[in-house]
Amino acid sequence: MSNHRETGICQKAPYARELPQLSSPRRLRRFLRLGALLWAGALIATNLACEDATAPEPRAMLAVSSTICGPEGICAHGQQVDIDPFQPLEVALRNGATAEETLAVHSSMFIPKDSHGGSWSFTQGTCANSGNPLPLDPGSECRAQLSCDHPGGDTGIVSLQIAHDDPALPSPFVLNLRCRPLPLPSSPGLRVTSTHCRAEDGCRDGEELWLRMPDNSAIELRYANESTATRTVQGAIALDASDTRPADWIADAGSCASASLAPGESCAVRLTCTNQDGSSGFYYVRFTHDDPNQPSPYTLKVWCAD
Repeated sequence: MSNHRETGICQKAPYARELPQLSSPRRLRRFLRLGALLWAGALIATNLACEDATAPEPRAMLAVSSTICGPEGICAHGQQVDIDPFQPLEVALRNGATAEETLAVHSSMFIPKDSHGGSWSFTQGTCANSGNPLPLDPGSECRAQLSCDHPGGDTGIVSLQIAHDDPALPSPFVLNLRCRPLPLPSSPGLRVTSTHCRAEDGCRDGEELWLRMPDNSAIELRYANESTATRTVQGAIALDASDTRPADWIADAGSCASASLAPGESCAVRLTCTNQDGSSGFYYVRFTHDDPNQPSPYTLKVWCAD
């Protein structure tokens, strides 16, 4: 017996209440047989439609959660969130199955080429399994860690991608991340500016800057005194130890090598990458100064990229 609802298309099929006047018993029998077949077919189709309409949606077993995903902490597939730089975050993957249903999960970070991938760090944490999917028993979870190490923002969107075998969720499950810029100090003082800074109001301490080869191979960093007192500054350009081809760079500390800047004055350093294949590592540009409102040294990281 069907237990379908008795509303809409799920109403019980009505029985014929009146038969047309037929001229002979033979015609009457043929009409009854045809009517019975049509009524049975309609009843079967109605039952099937009701069963499809009342079938429960498959319940997702995999739950992805993090404090970055809102007050409840539950992340949605395709959600985009902003995170603060230098604040390591955890993303938990949990198997919420009530039966003995083991899930396999594999987490990874997808970083587009133009998104300043060197600004992000990612580790699989307890979700690691020697490069293989990790089996999660019912009620168990694993945690991956990530962070944005870029204070200037505008790092592009990177994606935390979680491959899994839960049929109720898209695979990979994607969480899109953007790094939120830190504000500059509100009080006037020394300010570093460049056309390569990601914010119009200047470069942040710790920011990574990119020289795009071959058309944009040089950078000038200007250090301006916007305070009401004279400030001293000493600029230094240091080669990263991993760079095996220092000859591919031309560094000039210029007037910032050792300067005393009156209010409104500025000095500049210049750095040029001469390697056309864009694989020359990076330089640190550091400004040591006596401005109490800014970190000292004020450090920028300059990459050469193709």
